[in-house]
Amino acid sequence: INNSGILCECESNVTVINGVVTLSQMYFDCVSKGKIEHVKFDLGDIYLKESKSIEISNNTWIDSQGISITLEGCTDVIIKNNTIRGSLTLLGSQKIEIINNTFIGQPIEPCLEIAIDLRESSDNTIYGNTYTGIWIYDSNTQQYYPSGLFGIYLENSNRNKLLNNEIEGTCGGIKLYSSTENIIFRNKLKDNINGTTVIDSINNVFYLNDFVNNTVNVYSKNSTNIWNSTTVIAYTYNKFNVHRASRKLLGRF
Repeated sequence: INNSGILCECESNVTVINGVVTLSQMYFDCVSKGKIEHVKFDLGDIYLKESKSIEISNNTWIDSQGISITLEGCTDVIIKNNTIRGSLTLLGSQKIEIINNTFIGQPIEPCLEIAIDLRESSDNTIYGNTYTGIWIYDSNTQQYYPSGLFGIYLENSNRNKLLNNEIEGTCGGIKLYSSTENIIFRNKLKDNINGTTVIDSINNVFYLNDFVNNTVNVYSKNSTNIWNSTTVIAYTYNKFNVHRASRKLLGRF
């Protein structure tokens, strides 16, 4: 598929399998039930608007112009097992599952990419995704900077679950801005400038996240959040080479 792309409006049970999309867009408007799978995108993208019950799986982006997948006003969409160059953006979407996708940093300007970008999107699950940024040399400052701005960014987005994601090589790791009641746990944040940034956000829960070799692990401003589990968790620990069972509230690490 070159240049002209695919347009589906007010259709149902739409399936696209085993294609190649080059320099064009796959646009679904008001589509109910469908699949997009095993498609290769070369400077192409997917845009879903006011659509529901769509599965986007096992696709590969060879190259990207910036945003690879956009969901606007969508519900009940599953995005899983894709290899993505570029961003995945949710605009006013809910009940979206973003699962086990691999995001690969692009050799573009430093601190520009956002792998998973939620704007006014709530009640979504982001699970098991990885983002690995590229370090880019700036000849003006003679320093290296990561390609990724954020691995996961939430703005005015509430009640989302972020778990078991790995983010490496960004300026901001995970950032929450003006967002509330999100749960962020068991994520690994490695080699970022800031591991987690929280601004103007309240009542979010952070626990059991792994911070490795970040310049700053946590930056918080004008925010009041919970930095341990809200219920008692059973666990086993090693003390003097003896494994012991215990139960308590668990914190940030």
